[in-house]
Amino acid sequence: MRTPLIAALLALVVAAVVTTGALAGSDTATLYTASTVKNQWSTINICDTKNHPDQLGIRARMPAMDRGVKMKMRFFVQYLRHGAWVGVPADGGGTTMSDWFVVGTGKFKWEELGDTFHFSSLKPGDNFTMRGLVKFQWREHGKVVRSAHAYTAAHHPSAKYGDPVGYSKATCNVSGSY
Repeated sequence: MRTPLIAALLALVVAAVVTTGALAGSDTATLYTASTVKNQWSTINICDTKNHPDQLGIRARMPAMDRGVKMKMRFFVQYLRHGAWVGVPADGGGTTMSDWFVVGTGKFKWEELGDTFHFSSLKPGDNFTMRGLVKFQWREHGKVVRSAHAYTAAHHPSAKYGDPVGYSKATCNVSGSY
């Protein structure tokens, strides 16, 4: 009976140490753990609207670590194919994704950024359910000291950046125009 309790407590201690960056080789990197869930997310904020036809916008937020730790994001688009999420093929091969964007260096408690993808090869009658995936990296002196990811989810504060304003969803149906 004591073994599961001890294992659970040990797991909590290890998670706390990893979260603070101690195992990442950093004496100073401290993630704002109390707000990680709230400040690490991604959402769809544009979904094939009149103002943004055949487009999907993804917005994300990531928590900061100590000053000087470079914060980076990369955005990916996936679609539902035969019940599984797969990457949207890029025109030149590979998967549709953004470059790595530098979003901050820990000056603020969190940073937000978004990217919009245009699907020019959609044909009339095409209809795809899509979602976003955002990868996060925290780098110190060029070395990744932490990484994470978030699939798009609804009900996040993207306020003035959505179309329509305040739009925040987990998935999006993108259709070819007639």
